Amino acid sequence: MSQQQSSVAAVNSSHVECIDCGYDLHGLDEAGQCPECGTPINDSIRGNLLAYADREWLTQLRRGTEALRFATALAIIGTVVQRFAAEAAIEAMGPRAFLISAGVFRMLVSLVWIGGLFALTAPEPRRTELVHEDPVTLRRLMRTCAGISLIGAGLELVIHFAPESLWVEQLAVAVLLTWPMTVAAFVGVFLYYRRLAYRIPNKDLARQARVVMWGFVICYLVLLAGAIGAWASNSRLVVLPMCGALVGLVVFVLWLLRLLSAFITAFSEAQQAQEPLHVNARPQP
Repeated sequence: MSQQQSSVAAVNSSHVECIDCGYDLHGLDEAGQCPECGTPINDSIRGNLLAYADREWLTQLRRGTEALRFATALAIIGTVVQRFAAEAAIEAMGPRAFLISAGVFRMLVSLVWIGGLFALTAPEPRRTELVHEDPVTLRRLMRTCAGISLIGAGLELVIHFAPESLWVEQLAVAVLLTWPMTVAAFVGVFLYYRRLAYRIPNKDLARQARVVMWGFVICYLVLLAGAIGAWASNSRLVVLPMCGALVGLVVFVLWLLRLLSAFITAFSEAQQAQEPLHVNARPQP
């Protein structure tokens, strides 16, 4: 009897809400279930740490992050090759063949990146079927933006194959219109990782995700402003900040690879910390 009273007191003092439906659980025995949705109260007391998450979902997080890291590495290789071997490749293949091969490569990188994003944002299994996900969430917004971005990558590839015509200009405008969605999906990845970092929990990873995100945003804004300034005034004064932004991009890309590797390790450790039996398995009534 005293043990039951201490359990109730623990719930009362913590003012715990149901982790799935938000029902106020104070005054209830932690050995019981949420009266609203049936989620075990003990699940809500221990919180939504990844160490207690679904093992298959953690595998999805790890595989998605591995795909994002692989796509980032491919993008680095493609950028280096285009920067230092473009002239030789154009001489060997011809300008049109080079553009087509570059477009195909970018499309492959986009497919790997978006595939990783979809794996990363797989819906977390609910403890009860009575709770439904809100129609507008960061996870769903990221997937929508990534899908539109993939359409843009496909249209860009079509431009390389299409003959010169009026349609090329319209396709180019359509590709430009998808770029904001690409940026939104990219920024969303960092916001999503910040949320996951707090569930590890690792505040340092959350801080790094925020720093890298804003680093990319600032560098791209500087490059955009420099390009507009150079086009409008034909001034060389913008060269120095643009060079600084390019150096910054190199630093943040390498930091991103390190950050993704840290999350892969964290997801694996969260799985290893779980008991052999599925920690989310609910007792049979």
